[in-house]
Amino acid sequence: MLRDSIFPIVLSAVIFGACDSDPLEVPCPDVEVGELVVTEVRGNQTGNDTYGEWIELHNASGRTLDLTGLSLTITKLDGSSDAALLVRTPISLAPGAYLVLGRLDGTPLPAHLDYSYSADVSRGLFDSGAIRVSSCGKEIDLAVYRNLPTKGSLILNGALAPSADDNSTDINWCVDDRVDLDTPISGFKGSPKAANPSCDGATCTQDDECASGACNLNTDPGVCGST
Repeated sequence: MLRDSIFPIVLSAVIFGACDSDPLEVPCPDVEVGELVVTEVRGNQTGNDTYGEWIELHNASGRTLDLTGLSLTITKLDGSSDAALLVRTPISLAPGAYLVLGRLDGTPLPAHLDYSYSADVSRGLFDSGAIRVSSCGKEIDLAVYRNLPTKGSLILNGALAPSADDNSTDINWCVDDRVDLDTPISGFKGSPKAANPSCDGATCTQDDECASGACNLNTDPGVCGST
């Protein structure tokens, strides 16, 4: 997870111990190191946008996880600022499934979101930063991202099995700025709640490959309705 390379960030990050300090007395989730992986980050966008910003987590364990009480700390890459959020409502995540936390409000939430953190975080995501996922002070994952795009999302390479060992390495991330019929009105959707497309090495030539996310964003523009 490249902890040495972001040592100043780790020191400056707020240790958000939900069970010790949160007045709602939420439980400590039974989640082990590496069982949750940050797989997609979407920041503030330019132009039309109805999707908002989000952080996507993947359940890399072989069991269903109860995430009530999970905390995330987002720290600016230079360590100068941070923000913390807490999952305050019951959420279960099946093995291999994806959870999307966003800053949009609404009842019900938009279909692409599972949880809103707007009560905890009032500002947009940092352009470059680190996301620390923890359970009552125990670090589950630490993902480093740089240069969030203003058109599209930053994704962990879908050619890789989502792993906490891979998402702090720059080469494993790329921009998903695929276009669909809704993009002119709603913005660049990305792949919330679903496996990411590949950053390289895969070729998408058939509809079933499009549906599974096996698409090369860099060399196959125009495939899967992207033009």
